[in-house]
Amino acid sequence: MLWEELTSKEFADACEKVKGTCIVPFGVYEKHGNNLPLGTDVMVARKIAREVAKIEPAVVFPDYYFGQIAEARHVPGTIFIAPELLYGLLENVCREISRNGLKKIILLNSMEEIQI
Repeated sequence: MLWEELTSKEFADACEKVKGTCIVPFGVYEKHGNNLPLGTDVMVARKIAREVAKIEPAVVFPDYYFGQIAEARHVPGTIFIAPELLYGLLENVCREISRNGLKKIILLNSMEEIQI
């Protein structure tokens, strides 16, 4: 179930159905060589989260693309969030997910180098 596609009523029902489980697909926008899009990390996390939720019911949070990638700040298209802001934002988002009834929060991080 995709968080952003649920109505408020459907959301409340979904929380019960998934037994309070939420997957947060986590990635950053950065260069992945010359042949992959900047959003590769986010796209991989999104795909995995959606496939996992088909097997083990969970609400999938919208793509979380805020990350720290200081070493690639010089590359066009890279988005960098300062660590102190990043941690505060993530903590706040997780608290809000929990407040909404999803107490098992899985951060699915796909920010690893992909070899093709």
